[in-house]
Amino acid sequence: MNSIYHDAIACIKLPANGDTGAASNIPEDQQIYQHASGAGLGLDIVYVHIEDGQHIHLKKYDVQHAGYTARDLYRTGLQNLWKKSVTHLKMHKNGPIRSITTDGHLEASLLLIGELWDKRLASLAENGFIVAIPSRNTLAFCDCKSEEGIQALKDLIRRTHENAEHLLTTSLYQRQDGKWAEIKTDISVTKAETLEQAHARLHEGMLANAEVLRNIAREHFQIELDYDIGGVRWVNHFLENTYKNGSTQDHKNIILFAGAFVGQCIVRSIGGNWDWHGDDYVIRTGDGKLFSPCSKVAKQLACGQDGEDSVLGLYKVIKDMYPPVLSKAQRLLQTLYKRHADYEFHIASVLDQRLQWLRVTGMDGNLVHVQRPTEELGENDEDGAATPASTCFYLHQMRSYYVRSSNGSLVHAEGISESLASLLPDDVRKHIAADKIIRTMYHDAELRQEQSFATIRLQKYQGDSDTDDVYVIGLKNISNEKIRVQQFAHFHFEADQWLLATSLQTYYPSSEFVDWFELSSTWIKPGQEVTAIGRLGPPHTLWAFMGEAENGASFTTSLVVPAVTVPAGKRQSDAKRQRCQYYTPGRPADTEMSRILAELQLNLSRNRSGMDAEILDRIAADKPDWMEHDEPLLETILEQRRLMKEGHIVWAALVQANSLLFKEGEHDHPAMLVYSDDTHFDSRPQELRAIADQIYQLKRTEPEDHEERLVAARVTNEMDRSMGWQLPDLLTDKNVRSAAFMVFRKHIPNGILQAAVFPVLVHPATAAVMIVPVAFWPVSLTTMWRQGKLTF
Repeated sequence: MNSIYHDAIACIKLPANGDTGAASNIPEDQQIYQHASGAGLGLDIVYVHIEDGQHIHLKKYDVQHAGYTARDLYRTGLQNLWKKSVTHLKMHKNGPIRSITTDGHLEASLLLIGELWDKRLASLAENGFIVAIPSRNTLAFCDCKSEEGIQALKDLIRRTHENAEHLLTTSLYQRQDGKWAEIKTDISVTKAETLEQAHARLHEGMLANAEVLRNIAREHFQIELDYDIGGVRWVNHFLENTYKNGSTQDHKNIILFAGAFVGQCIVRSIGGNWDWHGDDYVIRTGDGKLFSPCSKVAKQLACGQDGEDSVLGLYKVIKDMYPPVLSKAQRLLQTLYKRHADYEFHIASVLDQRLQWLRVTGMDGNLVHVQRPTEELGENDEDGAATPASTCFYLHQMRSYYVRSSNGSLVHAEGISESLASLLPDDVRKHIAADKIIRTMYHDAELRQEQSFATIRLQKYQGDSDTDDVYVIGLKNISNEKIRVQQFAHFHFEADQWLLATSLQTYYPSSEFVDWFELSSTWIKPGQEVTAIGRLGPPHTLWAFMGEAENGASFTTSLVVPAVTVPAGKRQSDAKRQRCQYYTPGRPADTEMSRILAELQLNLSRNRSGMDAEILDRIAADKPDWMEHDEPLLETILEQRRLMKEGHIVWAALVQANSLLFKEGEHDHPAMLVYSDDTHFDSRPQELRAIADQIYQLKRTEPEDHEERLVAARVTNEMDRSMGWQLPDLLTDKNVRSAAFMVFRKHIPNGILQAAVFPVLVHPATAAVMIVPVAFWPVSLTTMWRQGKLTF
């Protein structure tokens, strides 16, 4: 017999009528198993087992596969309830009533133990019992003929429902002939108000718990968490690190604080309220669905992330289920469709790689069904399947449409660009005013204006091709006013003009800017920089952001995606390099490493605004006891704050290190690495690793070539503290540098050096480099470190 069911404890619970009709993202077989008590109580019974001090509910799946009958489970549950309670059972007399306490969870459930009332306590109520169970951990009783006692029980019920949690019922229960009879009280009329107050207290408590996590992140990790997807990503990262570390500590507080934070992120994203589902805290949405962030946190701590099954995956799924609020124009389209069945509706979209107008055939919630153009119907694809007659799009993605009445006259048009206007029927186009048509062509001076409100910076992480390059893009408010972006787009240059290059030939709206940059507000404060990550297209693409300041002034800020530049400087001929046995040829690109580097830069960029002197001091490592004041590596100690606030992240590869760093220890020690700010290596850290290996091969050798001999001398002398020196052309045709540096244990996972490739911070004002502190690493990078995948 499975120990879970053998140890199951029967517990009283409010009836499930508030949950059974609600839609839930919790699968049917994973929902809590419960049934009516059948004892005249008007309450339900659930079953729990205790694991690491926590009460875990049996699920429907557990019971279905246990081989138990309901009667067997009930009998076992009652036996275990008594065994668990009797050890701590105490009686307390309070005037005309008595109360029973046990473990703080099971008091009210003792109502189910018939022997307790009919035999063990029978002498305490000659005329029979009247019992109150206003909450899970409250049980009090008196003699059924004691008017003073009954009034005291009612007062207890009222006080409990005003101040306590885990409320049950305002009824009294009378024991007669071995059965319970429910007695309704006038307190029942206040139940709705009491539940509202309880939910308010629950919301306040969960918000307080979420703030505890934010304080922990601020004080111990120097991270300022917001209630957005960025905050959820950090929690996901934190949970993965905790799981990978194999921590055996009690996770109860982590589950509560992290679950509360993720729940608050969900509430702020889609709405909803905190509620109870058994002993679990859940988010109940306006349409009745239940989401359990605390359970998801507990699962991730126990099992780790499984694909998208994580708190981040939960958040993304919920975001997809509840699309953005419709714009005014989209709501108008929806309203017109509902009210005028005889109207003709057309939307603009890209279908089969062609921009075209499509006729709407139906709207179903957020889905817009459209008819394919007549000329495409009847065609077969490569597999011989006929082209479907219709397809559908999301309403919240519709930006361009027009509506005609039953007599063919134009009713309304929205988001019509010059390109879309050219595709309209003549009788529609002639009724659209010229000033209502969106421009798609601009002169250079119109888009590339002098920047007085905002500036843009790009940081490139090279991919397999120009179109695969990943960028961290930062937009900074340099004015003294709040600003907001109202629309943005990308352009390509043709015939001395910039042409709008978006697929629908219209601008992206403000809502998409907020989503892309993961903002909690449309307004950007003075001095604030917001950042995002993405592919920006091939070189020479122009991105323009158009907006307004709080004082009403409009602005346009833009930046052209740069072309790849070849590092300047004299290079040895390819023939001479190929003859050198230590030359490292190029390696294929790994776009995943480029993406990780970009995500890392994004994480750091978003936290830099909150890095004051106190936080920087917490992040920075102290000077080791062995380090003298004339030690060259003291520069690394002193430059940590500059690197954290202003440094640029690149990949580095280990050449050699003090052997003490490869095992647990308290002290930091020096090492030697190679790195490059050439974007070629953003997706090729394995090439840096190969270069580092070639340098190490030169150790304790005396090559004939002068430049190789200098490298050999430096790697052989383990006390060499040279920083920022460039490798000779014979070793690589790229701009690669080497440096002595300090490995700060507090900045790497587990404090042990177990990788040959890692991200470092560099700055043009100093030759010192430092490993990026692990608090900013993406989960994928930390996992690769722990799994030994960064050795290449």
